[in-house]
Amino acid sequence: MTSLYGSGVFYGSGAKYVGAPFSPDEGIPEDLRFYRTSQDGIYVFWWGFSPEFITPSLAFSAFDLQLDTSPLFTSPNLVTFTSSIDTTASLVFTVTSVTDATHLVVSSTTGMSGGDNIRQGSHSTTITTVTDGTHLVVASTAGWVASNIITFQNGNVRKGFAVSVAARQEGIVQTWYARVRTHTPSFVSDWSFTLTWTIPQKVQQQYAEALMNSLPDSHVYGKGDLLKPLNQRNTNLWLVEDMYGNQFDQVYYANFLTQTDNYITLCVDENLFQNFGVLFSFPKPNSMQYVDYRWILMNLIQASLVGSTNEAIILTVQAFTGVPPDITPIRDENDFFLVTIQDNPIVPSGPQTVFHTSQPYIDASLVVEDITTGLLVPSSAYTTDGVQATWTMNVATTDTLQAIFDVGNPLDPFPVIFDALNGATTLTGLVTFTNGSNNIGGSGTLFTSQLVVGNEITDPYGIYLGTIAHITDNTHAQLVNPWGGPTEVNTAYKLLYTDSQLPPPILWDQSTLKAGILITIFNPGKFALV
Repeated sequence: MTSLYGSGVFYGSGAKYVGAPFSPDEGIPEDLRFYRTSQDGIYVFWWGFSPEFITPSLAFSAFDLQLDTSPLFTSPNLVTFTSSIDTTASLVFTVTSVTDATHLVVSSTTGMSGGDNIRQGSHSTTITTVTDGTHLVVASTAGWVASNIITFQNGNVRKGFAVSVAARQEGIVQTWYARVRTHTPSFVSDWSFTLTWTIPQKVQQQYAEALMNSLPDSHVYGKGDLLKPLNQRNTNLWLVEDMYGNQFDQVYYANFLTQTDNYITLCVDENLFQNFGVLFSFPKPNSMQYVDYRWILMNLIQASLVGSTNEAIILTVQAFTGVPPDITPIRDENDFFLVTIQDNPIVPSGPQTVFHTSQPYIDASLVVEDITTGLLVPSSAYTTDGVQATWTMNVATTDTLQAIFDVGNPLDPFPVIFDALNGATTLTGLVTFTNGSNNIGGSGTLFTSQLVVGNEITDPYGIYLGTIAHITDNTHAQLVNPWGGPTEVNTAYKLLYTDSQLPPPILWDQSTLKAGILITIFNPGKFALV
């Protein structure tokens, strides 16, 4: 792990963070959403970013949010919210007003100092003096504009604007559009995808007039007021009915919010825990922004509903780290297939002591055969070094030796996946296997020179096809047992050895069954922890 994370500190250090390229495309916000708050006319717009853009770039970014009744963002109703950034201290703030050519009123000056560089969009200036908690003296305010005061939720993985916009209108459902972008000292990103959102209708007047129209005597109760414009209705009875209409509207809106609270993306902040967090006994930590809390709960909900355990792990880890983990079964890292290998004979050119195997092996499994004498070499006659893939004879020899050994132990640093075709010989031509028949036929085959009775053959995928019982000629032979699979014409392979010569591979030993999976988070937390 030290080679990946440098000093081993996950956040903010290590090789993965050195010289990482951050292009403007990576800075485009994605996954733009909105949810309603319990306050009429207050909405929160929240979004995430490409993992490649989260810290260090995101720490130096401010945001522009546009709302409009036109998807082209060109109507007179266009509202733009622009946050600014102290590029020295990485503080995001809002400009409340531009007083004159050198004075700004901002949402907060906490963390700012004289000499800091601040930026809004493509305009930057230097702080001359921090007057108090909201006032700045700067070198120049040219190009700077006041932005509506908003509540900025600066989460680690999600960002959010709580915006007061477009009050509900009587009996009219409004359709609005939103988009957001980032800007840093080096670039202004493209806009995000356009989000379409709706503002529910207001029903106060509707209900008030329904009450008035239900009164029996228009002369006594002043129903004539209904014929006048709203700003000219002034009877006491109308004021009372209008008050009732307002209460009805509040009930209507509360019921509307109750319906949207069934969706975690639209649930208002104060109901998130009681509706969703309680399912996981996970209240929002005091230090966590609601935009992150909402996203974590959303991923926990998804993780609890998916059928795949791996997918659940991915969603849960990504909720907390901002990046999906890499999940690898341990057996894929160390393939616990114990495979028996028979190396080619080694013919010494002279007296030889050190002999090499084709790959690292399990020391206790090594068997050395002396081909010259036809006898096994006793284990006391040599020492083994499976890691170095060698064995050393106590006495130098000129005999031809052959090694047989096992690989794939869980502790083996170079494990080998079992390959059924390992050492197999490709047979010439195509072989026809007929379902239910012992007879096999060949086209362009050389059975008499390439096969002997007792040879085991497989198809190109290593699937056992049968054992040779009789060879008639180059294109006709018989198997010990009838072929049980579908009739096929395929290339066949002759195995290097049979089960009677060497033990079959041992799959999934005890160590394998208890191993589990590896969860690796590459570039974890590419955002600043707070």
